Amino acid sequence: MGVSTSGRRFYICDRTRNTTWQHPVVAPRVPLGWERVEMCQGCVYYRHLLIPHAQRHHPDLWFPANLKNLENERQGWFFDLRKLQESVSNFEKGISKLIEAYADTMDVAEEAKFIPGFRQKATSELNRLAQQLDCRFFRDLHRIIVAYELARIRIVRQLLVRHNDRSASSAPSSPPPSSTKTV
Repeated sequence: MGVSTSGRRFYICDRTRNTTWQHPVVAPRVPLGWERVEMCQGCVYYRHLLIPHAQRHHPDLWFPANLKNLENERQGWFFDLRKLQESVSNFEKGISKLIEAYADTMDVAEEAKFIPGFRQKATSELNRLAQQLDCRFFRDLHRIIVAYELARIRIVRQLLVRHNDRSASSAPSSPPPSSTKTV
């Protein structure tokens, strides 16, 4: 490790003799889902890209486990979404064709055709149909949420892959900064 005339630390690789401002153990690799943010005057923090969370310490420092395989981590993101999509089938059970047809109406004239049939139903049957209509609503809402989450995660994944590729391609190999003191 060395210190520049401005007081900033730099690191020297013993094997290749390359220098970098980044700490050799912590800085080059940021876990998938995290971003390293450098502020003015050497202030660094790490921001999680999926949840609103920021912290001053490197994300790996709190986890003594081995570093995760990047490809396994990428694929793991979609595991929960696959489970969500499979759960949509739970909403399909028990929705009658009458409710499906009623929910798919587009205008008031189509909707009015169902009113005489609903008036002939008993109260218990109407309650059951109302529950089925609620179930249809939640199924559609669930599909919208899953589609949104898929799109959001796809965008974040692309950003992280670009960030990872950029970090890997910009590995510093510059000579040490001028006028330095070795510590």
